[in-house]
Amino acid sequence: MVIQLLILILLVLVVSFLFVSPKTGTWILIFSCIFQTGYFLRWTIIELSRFWAWLPFLVAGILLLPLIMKEALQDNFLLHKRTPVQRLFLFVFILSSAGIISCLVNGISIATGIFGLRYYFIIVLMTSIFFDFKVLNLNFDNYLRFFVWVGIIQIPFTVLQRVLFSYAGVTLNVDSSDLICGTYSAYSTLAFMQFLALGIVICYWFRFERPILGKSVMLLNTLLFTPLLLSNSRASFLFFVIFLCLLAVRHIKKLMRRMASYTIPSILMLIIMFSGIVFGFGHLQKQDYNRDLKNEYAFDHMLEYISRPSSDSFEQFYFKNKDPRMGRLAAIITSYELITQDILKAFLGLGPGNTQKSDVLKQNGQYYQSFGVLSGLGRNQLSLTLSELGLLGLLLFILLFFWLLNCINSIKKFNILKHEILLDVYIIIVFLIFIFSIYSRILTDYAIILCVSFFIATLQHEYLVANKIID
Repeated sequence: MVIQLLILILLVLVVSFLFVSPKTGTWILIFSCIFQTGYFLRWTIIELSRFWAWLPFLVAGILLLPLIMKEALQDNFLLHKRTPVQRLFLFVFILSSAGIISCLVNGISIATGIFGLRYYFIIVLMTSIFFDFKVLNLNFDNYLRFFVWVGIIQIPFTVLQRVLFSYAGVTLNVDSSDLICGTYSAYSTLAFMQFLALGIVICYWFRFERPILGKSVMLLNTLLFTPLLLSNSRASFLFFVIFLCLLAVRHIKKLMRRMASYTIPSILMLIIMFSGIVFGFGHLQKQDYNRDLKNEYAFDHMLEYISRPSSDSFEQFYFKNKDPRMGRLAAIITSYELITQDILKAFLGLGPGNTQKSDVLKQNGQYYQSFGVLSGLGRNQLSLTLSELGLLGLLLFILLFFWLLNCINSIKKFNILKHEILLDVYIIIVFLIFIFSIYSRILTDYAIILCVSFFIATLQHEYLVANKIID
């Protein structure tokens, strides 16, 4: 009884402090999004891990009241007509309305639907918090440098995790990339954030002809790629090649001009750097899994891996340590087959939360299975959105991306350089969301939500300044 009373008093004090100082609360929110520490918390009390996973949601919820009061007392232009935030609000409103209708059509509880939509609500809330409480002064240069520093911070964490895996015998899963995830709880988040930082560094260099940090772009890119190399993930290596091709196409003229001005030593250094990456990756693949890279990257082998069916054998999972879930491509195909059995389901989906596990509600979705035919349904963002929100959900996402692009293009007539760098980062984020939507449930991770929310809040500020709505 005494312990519960002390916890209650402590909670009241924390809530009161965040209410009085929302800017401090915003920094706590940012910290909890980046330092998820899921890797290390697996070794501690499981309740602590669950609490930390919900911490960003709880802090954002506490900051909702001072946010509402600030909006009520003064006009911060949060919902000014046709601004990025207003369009985000409209997107979530239509999406959640369609989600609730889908719940009624599919006969699932509204509580399950709201639980399934929670990450979309938190994107709106965090965007509003970042815009209203003006962390980093919503300066776009600060945004770029902030996420490059976040990428650099991952280096010591991933080095430690690699050492623990390779030399201390620490194993939590057969796949080392699950272990090496930096300050995040999943490897896919690490890859997304590192690619974002790499893209920012390269685009900034093309636009301003100087490094965003330090004196050497080559060194900075090598440092930022180090966590991806240490993760030893095949997906990250493939995505890296695709990502470089995207940036090369985007800046082809400046790339050719840069390459023409390179000296022979610079070109040799580039060759050595890329050779080192390929050799290091191959060495780690051989060391960890004794894999033949030629077979691993064969098209037939990769297609078979991502198309594999699910398993209903617990013994196979427990004793052979094999993933019982269907492959990522199989999850997308199965989602499509499920919703196209009925025209209404094709449009509205099976209902938000209906493919998800819920420890909070103590009631899993009707289509959630740990083992069985549907095991792994909704394992990536594309299959999750398609199965739960239908074709309408996908169309609404496309519409949101076009709305944001329209806001960026409206800045061009006021500041061409600002427009170009905003467009660069927008293309990087949208490309990464698309490519990682095939890999994991990317928009359910707080670090990715932080990245997207911060970008929209900063875009809102730049849009209002460019259109002379604020100074």
